[in-house]
Amino acid sequence: MYIATGGSDSLICLWNTTDWICRNTLANSTSAIQNLSFSFDGTYIASGCGAEKDGQNVLEIAHVETGEYIHSISTPATPTIVAWHPLHYWLAYAGDPSGIKLLGFGNSSL
Repeated sequence: MYIATGGSDSLICLWNTTDWICRNTLANSTSAIQNLSFSFDGTYIASGCGAEKDGQNVLEIAHVETGEYIHSISTPATPTIVAWHPLHYWLAYAGDPSGIKLLGFGNSSL
């Protein structure tokens, strides 16, 4: 089990909760990490960051164990909150000028 930290240094650190050692550092972002959310099974982590990655706001999804970034979603504004569905790989984020956005990734797999 992991806990994640992210901040203005644009890094996401994944800490093992058994021994409190940083097991992985995700460094794909070029701006401050605004928010983080683990998928229901802890396999993926979603992060929202500001308008520094190629001049766009983005929502990024990475595999927790490997640190591989698997998907990047451009957003019109900085995502202010990101949350996974408790049973599926469905993602909601707020911060879009038109309201809350929902993203679905199949029935239960990415």
